[in-house]
Amino acid sequence: KEYNEEITITLPDLDLCSLMTGSPYLQIVGETLMLSSTGWAADIDFIGTGMFGGGARDRFRGVVFDNETGDVHYNVWGNWKADSLICPHSSYDERRPSGDILYSREQYTRVKPVVKPIREQEECESRRVWQNVTAALQEGRYEQANRAKEAVENA
Repeated sequence: KEYNEEITITLPDLDLCSLMTGSPYLQIVGETLMLSSTGWAADIDFIGTGMFGGGARDRFRGVVFDNETGDVHYNVWGNWKADSLICPHSSYDERRPSGDILYSREQYTRVKPVVKPIREQEECESRRVWQNVTAALQEGRYEQANRAKEAVENA
């Protein structure tokens, strides 16, 4: 509200990793574009660990630019679960990047989401819809979880 702007964001891809090792996790990969009604934009590339693992997770790099002229003003990079940095594009050196802290996870405490109890949720709210799948997974009943998932998908 302070800046009275709207931001349109394209969604990057999600990769399911380490499925064969039994410790699966999702990672954000690929490109996203953020367009502000103020004329500013950001092009962010989320960098995954690759098909065979290796490398750090949760990394990104990108640029902030004027969407009308295409002029790049800032470079941003880092890890969204740790520190993210920003520097003017004119002083960015990819071989030895250095910049100011844009975001540091240590500055913030994690806030647990406040969710209504399932019995108070509307029929199509996500947690209510997926409650049987979630319960089965938490209890290690994978065949039951699969049947519950199919029931949701075929409803």
